[in-house]
Amino acid sequence: MDLISQSENELLAHESAIEAAVISVDHERWQERPVAYIVTKNEVGEDDLREHPLKEVPRWWLPDRFVFSEEIPRTSTGKYNKKVIRTSFNNEYGTLPIETNSDHPDHDQDRA
Repeated sequence: MDLISQSENELLAHESAIEAAVISVDHERWQERPVAYIVTKNEVGEDDLREHPLKEVPRWWLPDRFVFSEEIPRTSTGKYNKKVIRTSFNNEYGTLPIETNSDHPDHDQDRA
């Protein structure tokens, strides 16, 4: 399983998560970084989601940004439409700046 699928599965394990789609977007320094689109059943903050224990995903792959949505676009077959999600993100936010919360991608640090 790839990091994007693992990230989605682990975010879905959060008690407030209903849907979660993770995409990679352009980043000024690291070329690409993860961003999570998430639908929740109650109000939850980015910090709460970031602190949710991830078992299979390296620390450096934690999403740099969480976009809260009422629904996540899907294809006609029911899969997340990553192309539409990525285009929407790029139109609204553009490239992620260097000042994101990401650790250096070359270092897989264990979460304490």
